[in-house]
Amino acid sequence: FYLWVDVRGALGKSYRGEKIISSKDFCQALLEKLFVATVPGEEFGNPGFMRLSFAIGSDRMAQAIQRMRAMIAEMI
Repeated sequence: FYLWVDVRGALGKSYRGEKIISSKDFCQALLEKLFVATVPGEEFGNPGFMRLSFAIGSDRMAQAIQRMRAMIAEMI
């Protein structure tokens, strides 16, 4: 039902002019810029990770994952 995703490789980078310092920043950027809702690991004592829920259809999940990949590809 849930998957923990390691986002530590993205921390310290920038996305569209915003510095991504924590998984909370990463999840916030996903939500605000790409409309993908995730939960930062900090909420569970697991910094550097985000939690994904698989309680949606496979088409919507594929679209969300594609948006995440696009965000990571844009990060500098």
